[in-house]
Amino acid sequence: MNKLDPKMENLLGILKQAEDGKLVLPQFQRDFVWSRQDIEDLLVSLLNGYFVGTFLFLRTDPTNPPFTWRPIQGVTLPRNRDGKPIGNPETMILDGQQRITSLHYVFYAPPKEVVTPKYTSRRYLFFLKLEELEKGNVKEAVFSMNEDDARKYLDKEYQFEHKIVPFTELSNKEK
Repeated sequence: MNKLDPKMENLLGILKQAEDGKLVLPQFQRDFVWSRQDIEDLLVSLLNGYFVGTFLFLRTDPTNPPFTWRPIQGVTLPRNRDGKPIGNPETMILDGQQRITSLHYVFYAPPKEVVTPKYTSRRYLFFLKLEELEKGNVKEAVFSMNEDDARKYLDKEYQFEHKIVPFTELSNKEK
């Protein structure tokens, strides 16, 4: 019998595995149901260093996963002729899907046609006010805007002047 192997994983590494189709959901998992406020609360908790729970993963043989699988909502993988996603699922999420999907949504900003938070059909982008964060006002430092109203926050000069960073920039190692 295999022992449990608890590990501290890099959060952005986990999201990258999901983006690459290596970390997937068993088909029986429910869909993404968190609201925009739930997502903001998760970000505030993470930035405050609060415990936000653990993830439970099942390592799988990529050539023979134990369950039918699907990518987390927000991840678009190529599909075969039957419409099934093509990937090499190395790990399945058994617990933590809402948190992982939320964080993927924040850092990768998938199109609204793929996923949106509960109670909305609009795409939201998440930002960080660096001055508020520096003051320790974490709750005020995190905010989100629908993509139509967020245009000024996406302007690099505006970001620099107002010390605002989109969370999508934080996940991009090249930037």
